[in-house]
Amino acid sequence: MRSTFRILFYLKRNEPKKNGNVVIMVRITVNGEKTQFSSKLEIHPDLWDTQSARAKGKTVQAANLNRLLDNIRGNLSMHYNRLMDNNGYALPRKNQECFFRN
Repeated sequence: MRSTFRILFYLKRNEPKKNGNVVIMVRITVNGEKTQFSSKLEIHPDLWDTQSARAKGKTVQAANLNRLLDNIRGNLSMHYNRLMDNNGYALPRKNQECFFRN
């Protein structure tokens, strides 16, 4: 059975830190079922591109942050593919040990 799988990075704008940065959250959607968690990464909202869900600019900090986001996306995709190969299905649950390890 084919399933839908999406990863979205977004900002938790309602809880800014003292330095003005906000946390980057990760939302995983599998077949319409969602779960979300903190990436433990942060950025100033003015430096975030909402359309591409990445840091704006070509600074070293933006490049490093985008590399970390790509690593998270790659790890999540790898775990999803492993679950699909082994079980034939995947559920987006934080407590599902093999889906994502913090």
